[in-house]
Amino acid sequence: MRKALHLICLTALIALSGCARSEPTCGDLLARIGHKPAAIEYQSCEIEKDKQGTPSTALYRVKGSHAAEVEKYLSTQFNMPALKRSCCRWDAPNGSYADEKTGYSYTITMLSDDTSVSERENWPQIPYFHILVSSYSEFP
Repeated sequence: MRKALHLICLTALIALSGCARSEPTCGDLLARIGHKPAAIEYQSCEIEKDKQGTPSTALYRVKGSHAAEVEKYLSTQFNMPALKRSCCRWDAPNGSYADEKTGYSYTITMLSDDTSVSERENWPQIPYFHILVSSYSEFP
């Protein structure tokens, strides 16, 4: 009886261990998700342990001359709305993505620095746009 109880407990622990989430990791999150266009340049990543959900936030940049194609990729892949001119820069609300394999969720946003460029066709005049990708390894 005792061996059977021990075996049941061991089996339950093994099954539950499959539900555990790994520690947050940093790095090129878009490359990890897959299909990252070459025009997107990975810059850095930081684990934000003091924020809800302990996000890993990766920073990328893309040249203004490639911004339209990257915007289209982010819209298709992550449901990010089109960039709009607001005040002094181009930006959009966050897009999102949920990885069914890992259970991690991601938010993605793209924006420019402050710029006087007010027409899309002039985006090549903007040196760089920035992309922030946050991965949440804990439930908020």
